[in-house]
Amino acid sequence: MPYKDGWEFLEEFIDLPKYTRNNTQLYIISSFVSPENITKSRKHEVVNGYITKHLTMENIHYICFAHRENKINYDIQENNRQELLADYG
Repeated sequence: MPYKDGWEFLEEFIDLPKYTRNNTQLYIISSFVSPENITKSRKHEVVNGYITKHLTMENIHYICFAHRENKINYDIQENNRQELLADYG
């Protein structure tokens, strides 16, 4: 099986049936904190957020909250997490 990077995966994911895409939340988890990558991720309609490593329990709670509340936020930054998690029980 040929190697694919995350961007190639996203291009193939877009080709899946719409009902599959609509029932899937995709977050990019990367060690790269580059504005270019964040901007590139925003161009993909299927990307729900961009998280920089290390994945913490707080980030996992944020993802669960955002999914439950249907709130999409591309850049999971400290301020955004704190505001939304304040309401998350």
